[in-house]
Amino acid sequence: MGELPKIHREVAIELTSEDLAEAFCEMDDDQQAQFFVHVAHNMSAWKPSGAAMQLRFIGDHLRECECSTADARNWVVELAACVGEDRLRQIAAIVERVDNRCMAADGPVSRTLDEMTDDEMREIYKLATGDGQ
Repeated sequence: MGELPKIHREVAIELTSEDLAEAFCEMDDDQQAQFFVHVAHNMSAWKPSGAAMQLRFIGDHLRECECSTADARNWVVELAACVGEDRLRQIAAIVERVDNRCMAADGPVSRTLDEMTDDEMREIYKLATGDGQ
């Protein structure tokens, strides 16, 4: 008997956000990180303001919609903190260093911001914006 001809069939399966969340939770950490890499790549094709607007809309929805939960908001905040945690610690260390310098001076204690050098301000700016990362 000969080989049967090949037939191409298209099947459309509608995935829900619950389906995607379940699949995401079954991934390991590398696969989950790659998921965000692919989301960022796909969003880069949008108009320049499109991604920023979408992130704003998501944040508004998580903050204001009845369907949102504190667990969902906390998860997003914790993820964001993990991504930028090192930079935040470095900024805090700079502020603490300047604050200690202010406290060590004789006489009245000056405001930390008044004692911060231009180099320290530039360093904080670079860390806050991600320049040089």
